[in-house]
Amino acid sequence: MSKKNQHQNKTTNSRRVLITRVIAAFLCFLMVFSVIAMIVRANASMEIDLKSGDEIDVALYSGATLAESLTVSTGKGFQIEIPCDGEWILFEEASEIRSVAVANGDHLVNDGGVYIDAGNNPSPHIGGYRIMLSSYSTKVGGSSENDNIIQFRPSSETTGTFNRSNISGYVSRITDTVVKLGSFPFPAFVDGEFYICLGGFASEEDADAFLDEFKNHYICEAEITEPDPDAYSVIDVQAGALIMHFSGIDSLALTPVGGADFASSSGEEYYGRLSFSMQKGGFRIINTLYMEQYIASRLALEVDTSWNIEALKAIATVIRTNAYAGLDDRSAHAKDGFDFCSNAHCGVYHGCANVNDNVISAVHETESMVIKSDGRLINALYGSFYGGATVSLGEAYGSIMDGKGEYLVGSVSAWESYEKRIGGRWKYEITPYELYEMLSKRISDCPLEGNIASVDIVKTSESGVYVTELRFTDIFENTLTLSGGEIIRNTLAGIVDSANFVVGISGSTVSEIGFKYDKTSKQTTTFENKVKLEGSYGNFVFYGRGIGSGLGMSLCGANDLAKISGEYENAYIDIIKAYYSGVSVENITSNEESTPDLAI
Repeated sequence: MSKKNQHQNKTTNSRRVLITRVIAAFLCFLMVFSVIAMIVRANASMEIDLKSGDEIDVALYSGATLAESLTVSTGKGFQIEIPCDGEWILFEEASEIRSVAVANGDHLVNDGGVYIDAGNNPSPHIGGYRIMLSSYSTKVGGSSENDNIIQFRPSSETTGTFNRSNISGYVSRITDTVVKLGSFPFPAFVDGEFYICLGGFASEEDADAFLDEFKNHYICEAEITEPDPDAYSVIDVQAGALIMHFSGIDSLALTPVGGADFASSSGEEYYGRLSFSMQKGGFRIINTLYMEQYIASRLALEVDTSWNIEALKAIATVIRTNAYAGLDDRSAHAKDGFDFCSNAHCGVYHGCANVNDNVISAVHETESMVIKSDGRLINALYGSFYGGATVSLGEAYGSIMDGKGEYLVGSVSAWESYEKRIGGRWKYEITPYELYEMLSKRISDCPLEGNIASVDIVKTSESGVYVTELRFTDIFENTLTLSGGEIIRNTLAGIVDSANFVVGISGSTVSEIGFKYDKTSKQTTTFENKVKLEGSYGNFVFYGRGIGSGLGMSLCGANDLAKISGEYENAYIDIIKAYYSGVSVENITSNEESTPDLAI
């Protein structure tokens, strides 16, 4: 018999499933090292002296993901701000405008009164080659054929007299003529001066031809400028009018009047300010807001906002702890010019749309509170639900994490009602050949050479629940041993959701640790539970509980514990200490100044 067993009778469906699982495994594998790096950094961090009233910057679009435009609305209008000497200064307050779009101003057309991306249209109304007018305007008399001439007459006394208060009026006086000629005039602020721009054109020749036609109606001085890919266009969406076209500035910001919230066209809402900076290919957009507003926004995405208030307070404190720890000088985004990204790397952030009164109460009642161990902020790892138990760092990652994160310990959290949740119990089957193929592809220098004959749990966590050492033996008696629950989970991603499982050949009966929680005595009882593994003949069956690493707090478990324990003073601290050992809950700042009104 060949050592490379090749079974030709595999079904198409099984191969598709395996491919999907391989992709999932690869993604999970990439996360392992980032988690380790965060843990090491958290343990190395010094004391951080930051105030709860400090503002932070969250990148909504950055790096490889930039935005071509963004439309936002608010009930009280907007302030448009531009940078000056490291600060934002007010350029214009548009309190009557409720919906604004900021777009890259190099290729837009006016379509039925709405500015949109020009696409394949070779003649944009905004962008392309521009005709710029910059001088004092007077109405002059003339012959019958030029009765209503508007003369743009530049001189040392009059040049540069366009300003915020009069530029729109001048634009309106020539709009009808410019539209009849096939373009749209709009106000522009370029390199610190105001101009009237007569639209954009596909070529310098087109612009020159338009200017000749325009001069048949107006006496003026004008110049034609080249396309500017770094321009900003701010558009009144409801009126279909361009509020201002900006060029020669590094960035632009929008702030709602009166501290209101933003609502984006994609359904997201934001506190604070949105700033736009042109990068190659689009806008980087940063949301600047107060830390406590960020905590509320993050909390509302992580939980069911109707959960028990004590659970929400505990989880808010966990999120805040991780956020402050992420502001260390060695943070991942220090070099990028912002504090946090908005994806899973820093914690998913989609603004404040889900924030409700319950969330606001939880954040206010724990304001500035963080979790520390030995005087340092901890890396407060957490997951959705773990299946009634947690693990230590050493049990999850092996000896590489010895001596780190002592507050992350393995224990049974029997109060967690994982059975009632989708995915709380799971089962996956895999054939001996598919299991061999998976391992041989995912393990470099894999010693296995054929179908898997047996899978044996060699070692479990101290609680007896999580698998921390797993041995595979092939039909030639070659063996492969994996150590560390997270190494096992990531290697077998796609067929296990956590390392909280039992395994065997279908039809066999195995033992798992069961547990019960007495809410009166607050005592946990464990027992041996017999499980028959149902499945197709000859397949290996992995039968498990919960999802994720098992490190730190189970969010659903925190809510289950809160419901059992009831509400009492500082109950949320006891919930935190049920998941993180030997920690204290303290105020991040010792200053006695009042925190600003955070409008949450």
